[in-house]
Amino acid sequence: MTGVQAILDALPSTIVNLCLDANWSDCRDEKDDALVQSVVRWLNRVPAVRLSLRGGQRAHLRRTIVPLFDALKTNTTLERLDISYNWIGDYSAWRLAEALRENKKLKRISLDRNQITLVRDVM
Repeated sequence: MTGVQAILDALPSTIVNLCLDANWSDCRDEKDDALVQSVVRWLNRVPAVRLSLRGGQRAHLRRTIVPLFDALKTNTTLERLDISYNWIGDYSAWRLAEALRENKKLKRISLDRNQITLVRDVM
């Protein structure tokens, strides 16, 4: 268990704003998956209002973040989400879009610098 996991598991339900910016590696090991799973457990346990998981110079969640998007489908408390600088790419952006179709509570999402393309479908 990492330090961040231990903190997340110990946080009381009174903590509804969480900032964990740049607290992971470059998604090259199981620790990043475990971190996202810990965030999802916290999100399911606490009436969270704000969550920030901004990436950093060498901290990018990429596809590892998808379980968080799945949790957003049923979350009814989170209003602000910042996942900037995580290089999530098009696949994860598509999964986020699926979650947003079901989530009616989010009011603000920050997606800066995520390597999401602007491609128009040609039929």
